[in-house]
Amino acid sequence: MTQKFVGLIGCGRMGIGLCRNLVLKGYTVIAYDLDEQALQSAQDLGALRAADLDDLVATCGAIITCLPTIEAIKATYTGSKGLLDKCAPGTLLIETSSADPAQRRSFGELASQRKLELVDAPMLRSAADAWKGTVQILLGGEPAAVARARPYIEAVSEKIIPAGRLGDAHVMKALNNAVAMTNHAILGEIFTVAQHLGIDGSTLFEMMRGSMAASYKLEDLVPKLLANNHPRNAKLAFIEKDLAICCDAARDTPVLTPVLDSAYLTYRVACRMGGSEEPPSRLASILCGSITQSGDPALPSK
Repeated sequence: MTQKFVGLIGCGRMGIGLCRNLVLKGYTVIAYDLDEQALQSAQDLGALRAADLDDLVATCGAIITCLPTIEAIKATYTGSKGLLDKCAPGTLLIETSSADPAQRRSFGELASQRKLELVDAPMLRSAADAWKGTVQILLGGEPAAVARARPYIEAVSEKIIPAGRLGDAHVMKALNNAVAMTNHAILGEIFTVAQHLGIDGSTLFEMMRGSMAASYKLEDLVPKLLANNHPRNAKLAFIEKDLAICCDAARDTPVLTPVLDSAYLTYRVACRMGGSEEPPSRLASILCGSITQSGDPALPSK
């Protein structure tokens, strides 16, 4: 296979799957992560280790970032030590995490000034799908940059969904996640209530599967709740972040969003109760505990 270089910043839960599939498709991955264990995992898959960000930038004309928080994205892209300042003109930057749409659009303006190409490619589905290469990816940005990014995205996904302008992909992912995690919250609540009322959870599950309460989330979450199985494939803090992005986007519209706001507050309270690092399947059980008095949880604002 022809050797093709691509940088990868972020080799964690989702990024390691990107690394695996890029290597399998014949890319030479130059990996960088602040976490030594994550970086070693990438190296074990066949990636080369970048000594630092300067090393990666000097080697790669295309760089994929897969970062856990909005703060990490900002630190990686901006400032004198960030990609927007370090990268040579013509470098393609692909962001695959959940990001703030307004932040991405501001990055786009800076990238244009510096003759860099920036695209958004947030992933849908789980870390297991990232590993198998079966994620779906929302792809947005300027048409020329999107066309250039497409081969890298095709290497790690089973479906590409065109998402329009820079930033729009992250809005779409936030809207998707808001629906999924609101459904997640109510299912967790109801099955926990059922347990306390002495209702058989398996019977309730079978009833819902044949009713208008049926959903993908019902099939995914409830068997885990019934088995008391809570795989650490995500964190409540990440869900809170995604819902905050959606709340901020909604505030730019005239639409009232009481259900969305309640879902956001539910996850925010759970995080303030010490559940930030817990998997989402533990949401309802965390809320059964005592709230840590750290102030009333506030809605996000611009």
